[in-house]
Amino acid sequence: MSSKKLLIVYVISCLIIIGLISCSSTMKNDELPVKTFISQGDEYLWWSTGNSLFQWSLVSHHLTEYEPLAIEHFFITDQNILWAYGMVIAFFDGDHWVKTNLPYKAMDMIQTNNGEIWVATSNGYYFWDEVTQTWSLSQVDLPGRTLIELSSGELLFGLEGEGIIHFDNNKQITHWTANNGLKDTEIWSLIVTNDNNILAGTRWDIYRWDEYKWHSIGDIIGTLDADGPVVYDLYQTRDNVVWAATTAGIGRLDDTGWEIFEWEICGGNIYEFVEVMNESFWVGCQTGLYRWDGLVWQEYGSNKGIADNDFAHVTQTPEGSLFSVTNSGMYKYDVVNDIWNILVEFE
Repeated sequence: MSSKKLLIVYVISCLIIIGLISCSSTMKNDELPVKTFISQGDEYLWWSTGNSLFQWSLVSHHLTEYEPLAIEHFFITDQNILWAYGMVIAFFDGDHWVKTNLPYKAMDMIQTNNGEIWVATSNGYYFWDEVTQTWSLSQVDLPGRTLIELSSGELLFGLEGEGIIHFDNNKQITHWTANNGLKDTEIWSLIVTNDNNILAGTRWDIYRWDEYKWHSIGDIIGTLDADGPVVYDLYQTRDNVVWAATTAGIGRLDDTGWEIFEWEICGGNIYEFVEVMNESFWVGCQTGLYRWDGLVWQEYGSNKGIADNDFAHVTQTPEGSLFSVTNSGMYKYDVVNDIWNILVEFE
C-alpha cells in the first residue's frame, strides 16, 4: 500500500475515533427520554434529549451529534428551515445551530401565510425580523402558550390564564375572556377545523367560537379525572374527527359526540398525532406507540419490532415514510409487513 493510501486510512481512523465520522448504527443512550422528534424533508431526522441533539441522514445513514440545546420542540418553515425552541430559540443554518436573542421560554411557533415567524413565550408574543435577525415584541406582552393564524390572516393568541386575544390585520386587539363565554381562561391549544370552526382547548374543557361568543362543546369536566383534564393539544383528521390530547388520555369528537379512551392508551404525555398518507392514524406518547384502525387502538411494542416503546415519538417524511424514536432506538415502519425495523440502536 502506498504512503498516500496509508495516510488516508490513518486520517479516517482518527476521525472515527474522535467521533467526526459515524460508522455504526449504535449510539450511547444518555438515559434521558427523547423530548422531540421531526423529519426535515426527506433528507434528515432530528431528535433531542436534555443532554443530546442528533441528526440522522436518510440518504447516507450517517448519525451526527450536535451541542445540546435546552429545547422541547422543533418547527419546520415552508422554506425547510429547522427551528428549535424551549428555554432557548435557535435555527439550523445548514452547518450549525444559531441561538437567537430571546431569553424567554418559548411555548409555540408558527409561520404565517406571508412568511412571518411568530412565537408564544412566557413574556408575550414576538415576531422574527429576518433583516436584523432578532425578535421584536408585538403589542401583546401577556404570557402565552399557543397561537394560530386564521384563513383571513388574522392571529389568535392563547394566553396563560388570560383568555384569548384576537389580533386583526390592522393590528387591533380584541380580548376574549369569561365575558365572551370562556368560563375557563387557561388556554392550552387552538385549531381551525376543516370547516373553519375555531376550537380552543383549556384547563377544563373545549370551546367553539360562533362569531359572537365561545361555547363549550367538550363537556368533559369530571369525565376523565377528579381535577379535570388539561386539553393541551387538538388535531383534526381528514375525516373531520377531532382528537384531543389531555392529561388523562385521548378524547375523540365526531358527529355522535365524545368518546373518551380513559387511560386505555397514553396514560401519560401525548407527544404527537400523525395521520399518514395511507390514512392510518398514529399516536406517540409516554407509555408507547399506538395506531387507530378506525375501531380500536393497537399498541406497537416488542410484538411489532420495538424493544422498548416508552417515550415514543413518531414523525412522517414528505414522501410518506414513517419513523419512530423510543427509549430503545430509532425505527422505520414497514407498512407491508406491519412491523418496525430498527435503524439506530440505543445502548
